[in-house]
Amino acid sequence: MKIKKISFGSSDYWRMFLKRGFRLPIYYFLNAHLFDLINKTDTHIWLPKEEFTNAPLNFEHGVLYMPSWTSEIKNSFNQIMRIINNLHEFSFVDIGCGKGKVILTWKKLLKIKKINQRVIGLDYYEPFILISKNNHDLVFAEAGDFLLADAIKVNYADFGEKLIVYLYNPFNREMFLRFVNKLKNKNIFLIYNNPIHHDILIQHGFSLLYQKKGFHPNCHTMIFNKTND
Repeated sequence: MKIKKISFGSSDYWRMFLKRGFRLPIYYFLNAHLFDLINKTDTHIWLPKEEFTNAPLNFEHGVLYMPSWTSEIKNSFNQIMRIINNLHEFSFVDIGCGKGKVILTWKKLLKIKKINQRVIGLDYYEPFILISKNNHDLVFAEAGDFLLADAIKVNYADFGEKLIVYLYNPFNREMFLRFVNKLKNKNIFLIYNNPIHHDILIQHGFSLLYQKKGFHPNCHTMIFNKTND
């Protein structure tokens, strides 16, 4: 199963400039394109929903593919390091991991800090899982932990009692609500990039610990926490 190849070039940067001026193409290059140039990976090119093939179950609830910006992942990691002292006791799960950029960046940061943590990427679209595995092998020369699964069919208790969840706006409101109801771990930290449905978390007892806003939705990240008995 393959993904249709989407071209990317100067016309895309021109389109960004016309939409938001110089700032967006500069940010995109530094926070998306440059990652692939350095690591020789395939993560930065967006994939609109109409370009998906062999749509998986619950595809109508998913959104298009775009990667998190490098600066947001790094800042989220730094904030989590500030908040959690025993990071190694928590499993990290990227829901809707796409092509695996968050996993790659997070593991690079863990390596710098000499922290051993279980890191899992989860996506419902098989071509993304295959690309994620290939990207991981390119960066770390070893297999990564990527799971082909629907987010609402996973038993998150299997990942341990303590969990850090990363979300880059992976699905619509209906699916987000169903996903939140699946989280029964005793201690959950949730990193939400482009947090469109964050009110659902507040309604379900999550506490907002941190928030960062910027000129673009990709620059908006919120971190929540919830403990369950």
